[in-house]
Amino acid sequence: MISNRNNILNALKDEMLEKITATDTDYIIGVNSVERGLHLFDSVLNKPAVAIVITKDSKQTEVFSDGNYIRVMDLSFVLYSDTNGNDFDDLHSLCRDIEYYLENDCTYADKLNINDIVFYEDATSMSIAMAEISIDMIYEATITTP
Repeated sequence: MISNRNNILNALKDEMLEKITATDTDYIIGVNSVERGLHLFDSVLNKPAVAIVITKDSKQTEVFSDGNYIRVMDLSFVLYSDTNGNDFDDLHSLCRDIEYYLENDCTYADKLNINDIVFYEDATSMSIAMAEISIDMIYEATITTP
């Protein structure tokens, strides 16, 4: 049986790939690849790309009459972009696109909060452009027997 958590993560992956496209006028650059789990920069071949990483999942105290309860997932969206050897423009455009998606087009937009955004810009060789967007998302966990 697949958990609510896994269903949500798979839905995010599929929805991001479908909705965040450069041909949609709401987006600047779009994504070529969306994956689950953290990847090394050089192993991501189809940039711009996003990796969805779950960093924590916490049970909340609220319990419903059916025994289900609220959980909060902490997620990181790790962004990978090429630099073309001279700038980080694509990375910042990708970051903007992911923020726009999370706030406007995401099925779970009303259940999430965007927290920190951290940029990893390699100023030495201008070869690595990465960012991390941290969010938390509330969801209802269903109690079932295996």
